[in-house]
Amino acid sequence: MNICGYYTSNSLPSQGSFNSIELTCFSLFFPARVTGIVSFDVHFLPPNSIRHRDLPEGFYILRWKENGRAEADFGRYNVNTVLSRIYTLFSRSGIPIAKKHQEIMNMVDE
Repeated sequence: MNICGYYTSNSLPSQGSFNSIELTCFSLFFPARVTGIVSFDVHFLPPNSIRHRDLPEGFYILRWKENGRAEADFGRYNVNTVLSRIYTLFSRSGIPIAKKHQEIMNMVDE
């Protein structure tokens, strides 16, 4: 479903860009109209969520939540390389969890 088209056809305000909160709400309210969501945003969870509390320090969301860390990690590569590495990481069966002194983008080299 084209969310921008939905907003436009129903006279709703649209910036042409949506964050994970809006996408999540839309998929919850209209599950029959949503096949899937593709986003390079971090999915919305309330602060101190139980879901992330027990995950190790190398969990990608915890790492990229630190100011400037994702930008420094991504900034070492061109856009095509970053997208390729993210696709590779998230197409694996496990959750990407880096070692203590390893950056997330370096995990693809393993």
